[in-house]
Amino acid sequence: MKAVIFDMDGVIIDSEPIYTEADKKIFEKLSIDMSKEEIESYVGKNSYDMWTEVYEKYGLQGKFSINELVKYQRKMFLEHLNNSEKLSTISGVIDWMQYFKDNGIKMAIASSSSKEIVSFVIDKFKLREYIEIYVDGDSVKKGKPNPDIFLKAASELGIEPNECIVIEDSYNGVRAAKSAGMKCLGFKNLNSGDQDLSLGDNIIHSYSKKNLNKVINLFDKR
Repeated sequence: MKAVIFDMDGVIIDSEPIYTEADKKIFEKLSIDMSKEEIESYVGKNSYDMWTEVYEKYGLQGKFSINELVKYQRKMFLEHLNNSEKLSTISGVIDWMQYFKDNGIKMAIASSSSKEIVSFVIDKFKLREYIEIYVDGDSVKKGKPNPDIFLKAASELGIEPNECIVIEDSYNGVRAAKSAGMKCLGFKNLNSGDQDLSLGDNIIHSYSKKNLNKVINLFDKR
């Protein structure tokens, strides 16, 4: 294996509770009563795919356009991220990135979030020291669970898909990684909801040194 592709939200930063708080305010404004399970089902999906489904299901036609809803949601997300005192990288993830960098393993981010949000996170936590390229959710026509975003990341890195490992916290993300023909390490983040990561090649609950060995073992399985 030659590259590690990180999802961002729930994998590099623990942002899902921040997004959920913003979404609840948006849904309340739209008089949408959405269950916790349904909210969790959208984890990993890009804004356009999510709002296309919500738009039809909750009869928002004639009230707002999908583009307006996406734009408003992203504005809310960015404001909440920028104002959050709790926003930080997940414990241990930078240590893993340093290990990959020291061992000549390329790294990328493939996130369903918008370019503005991905750039904000990369700059805030100085991730350009580790991350060579990133692919945001608007860079591909079909978002997760389709494989396009991971295939584009591999292509931009100049690495074959079967030489990449993806780290993902969502069911949609794991499905996308496996559809791309990549190894996938499921990251069990409780704040991402009850995500089914069973399609992954292994599952971890933290970025510990012990769990790093699970990644190294996946590298060895060709």
